[in-house]
Amino acid sequence: VYVTWEQSCEELTAFFMAGDQYSVSDVAWGRADLDTIRRQVVKGAGEPVWIIGHGISRAGEKVPRMTPDVVLAAIESMEEDFGVKPTLLLFDYLQLIPIPSASRRVDQVTEAPIRIKEVALRVGVPAVVGVQASREVDQRGVKLAEQHDAQWSSAIEQASDKMFSLWRPARTEELLGNQIEMEDGKKYTVSDALMLIRMIKQRFAQGRWTWAFHFDPAYIKLTELETRRIDEYS
Repeated sequence: VYVTWEQSCEELTAFFMAGDQYSVSDVAWGRADLDTIRRQVVKGAGEPVWIIGHGISRAGEKVPRMTPDVVLAAIESMEEDFGVKPTLLLFDYLQLIPIPSASRRVDQVTEAPIRIKEVALRVGVPAVVGVQASREVDQRGVKLAEQHDAQWSSAIEQASDKMFSLWRPARTEELLGNQIEMEDGKKYTVSDALMLIRMIKQRFAQGRWTWAFHFDPAYIKLTELETRRIDEYS
């Protein structure tokens, strides 16, 4: 179940419709073949993904605010009305989750991770929550956020069982031959496709690892990045 405050349901559906042949931009600008898109839509109907969010088609209508209680009620109705039992919850993203009882921003963000954890425990499945990092990360050489960098509230790191930091160097660094040296001495050349992910917390276990991936945002593809030289295979 993908719960979004960041995008409309139609935008997310466009991501799923894009598939392997066309990018999201191709779909949005009408450059994709209509018959191919129709086949993707039919195929997508069988995908086990449900979206909870606001739809552009209902703009102007009076709808309930998407508080954690409203989201939980929607998830529970999925099982009651359609027999669907979620296996994973995705929330995009934490700093946008409204908390009616909190008026200050810091109080809302402090309460949000606690409420989301309650929802996950009630439903009985893991929850993955997107979180913005503070601007202080932009001042560092390696711009992978740490636990304390979760924007607005330390309650985020306290409530989390696992935390991962994501960084696309092409968004912040020069591309022309620029290299990034990690804390373990490994070096990566900055490119449009480079995505670095670091585990920064794992409850009840030790572990701090960094992985490099090849990421194509147009097609939402994330694959392992091969960094060994050809002569290492001989």
